Order: sequence, then C-alpha cells, then structure tokens
Amino acid sequence: MDKSDIELLQENIHFKETKLYFQEVMMTYQIGAYRSAVVTLWAVVVCDIILRLQHLIDLYNDPNAAQILQKIKDEQDKNNKSSAWELQILEEVLKHTKLIDHADFENLKYLQKQRHLCAHPILSDGLQLYKPNKEIVRALIRNTLESVLSKPPFYTDKIIPTILEDLSETQNILTIRDQIKRYLEDRYLNRLPLDFELKLYRSLMMIVKKIV
Repeated sequence: MDKSDIELLQENIHFKETKLYFQEVMMTYQIGAYRSAVVTLWAVVVCDIILRLQHLIDLYNDPNAAQILQKIKDEQDKNNKSSAWELQILEEVLKHTKLIDHADFENLKYLQKQRHLCAHPILSDGLQLYKPNKEIVRALIRNTLESVLSKPPFYTDKIIPTILEDLSETQNILTIRDQIKRYLEDRYLNRLPLDFELKLYRSLMMIVKKIV
C-alpha cells in the first residue's frame, strides 16, 4: 500500500480528534520512528473506539454503548494503573455492537501485541526493545484504517433514519442538488462497504415503491 492509499483512507476518518492523533502516527512513520508509530497507533485506536461509543449514545441513545463505557470506567476506577481495559473495550464492542467484526478484532489484537513488543523490553533478549520494520508498520497502519478508523461511526442497518435526520438538520445549508450529492457521498456513501451500499439501495427502492 503506497502513501496515497493511506492518505485516501485517512481522509475518511470521521472524528477530528482522531485525525489529529493520527497525524502523529504518520509523522513518526515518515521519519522512520516505527516503534513510536506503533505505540501511538494503538492509542489512537482506543481513543477512536471510545469516541464511536459516545457517538452511538448521542446518535441512538444506544444502551449497549453506554453500558460498555460505564463498565470500562468502573475498571479504571478499580485500577487506574492497569491498561487491561484497552483490550477489554474491544472485546465488549465486538460482543455488543456492530462497530467491528471478528476479522477487525483479530487485526486489532495483533496491533496490541506489536504495541507491547515496541513498548516493553524483553529480558530474554538482553533488555532489547523490539523494532518493527517499515513493511510491518505500514501494514498495521493500513489494517487499522480499514478495520476501524475509516469506517462510518454509525450502525449501517440504521443508516436511512440517520441520513434523513441529518438532511433535515442541514436542509437550510444544503440547498443545491450537487451540494446534497457531494455531502452524502463524502459523509456516507464513500465510507460504506459494497455489501452495505447495496443493502442501502435496496432499502431505498422499497421506500420509493411504497411511495409510488
């Protein structure tokens, strides 16, 4: 995957906070600080997952998302020096939401293992820090963007009500057809996997048939 592909995926990062954090990942990667890039990338993933859960609460008043965040907060209150909750939050998200699937989870687990290798010296190796090569870090960045960061932060099976509500709120701003088209493509359609895009079109066709 070349730089332009990474930049293309990077443009689809939804949250401005995540985009800002991800810039640090790319800066460290570009100067060859691969160990730092991996450690930072994992931190960005965890922050983005938390933002997505809060987004689900704000958008859908999602009880599962609220329960996950409360559970993680309770874990942090019990032991604020432990980072075990970071993987736990991904496990909870996999079990109780549709934000990631099993393949995404395995990719993120591998990233976490690489993060630990980069952050902690290994006694058996003479207290040497592991240093990943450029190809490994580039693959981790690509997989992370595809698995989480560039995905839409909403449930695709609820996308039609989301789009309609969004358009209702922006109707005074989006007054030209081309503006609406570009807005929908940038915010929703370009971020959807093909199977969900087809599902969306089928749902829209059913709505149109009922109206007609």
